[in-house]
Amino acid sequence: MQMVGDGFLLMLLTMSFWLSVVLFFVGVIAYAFFALNAIAFMKPGKTWMAWFPVWLVMPSLFEEQGNWYRLAALKVTVLLGVDLALVVLLANLAYE
Repeated sequence: MQMVGDGFLLMLLTMSFWLSVVLFFVGVIAYAFFALNAIAFMKPGKTWMAWFPVWLVMPSLFEEQGNWYRLAALKVTVLLGVDLALVVLLANLAYE
């Protein structure tokens, strides 16, 4: 009876792992969308700052709508970090 429980747990871990991987790639696409839109709404003359990752935490570089996209990109970045940690944890548990 214990083997049935272990198999079910392994199946849940594997499904959770692959779901997290898919969500990570969806997050990468969302980040690209928000980041490109934020860069499009940078103040004139400040677009060169887009080459440095610090632009995510500098609201003075953007117009009002660009700030909304900047905050969305920042939130997606945090979620990607959490999801990546979850992927590593689940991979360690499911494929040890």
